[in-house]
Amino acid sequence: MQTPAQLLPPVEMGTTHTLRDTTVIDPRNVFASVIVTAFGLGILAGPVAGYFIDKATAEQCRTHDWPKEADQIHRDWCIGNGYQI
Repeated sequence: MQTPAQLLPPVEMGTTHTLRDTTVIDPRNVFASVIVTAFGLGILAGPVAGYFIDKATAEQCRTHDWPKEADQIHRDWCIGNGYQI
């Protein structure tokens, strides 16, 4: 049985022997992966965020959770956008 050192081809003095001469992680692949991941998360997170924002807005309109001096403008906005007050 041969040792791992015996399996490698001989190397001249002063040169380095590498089993791999390509970059492990290509920067173009990393950039593309980040873009695809961000786009995918945006597609998933958009409707989820919209749901929670809509739910919070409906609650705010229902409970009149706004400054008293701006009561009428908020009531008009809620009615105009279809929320129950």
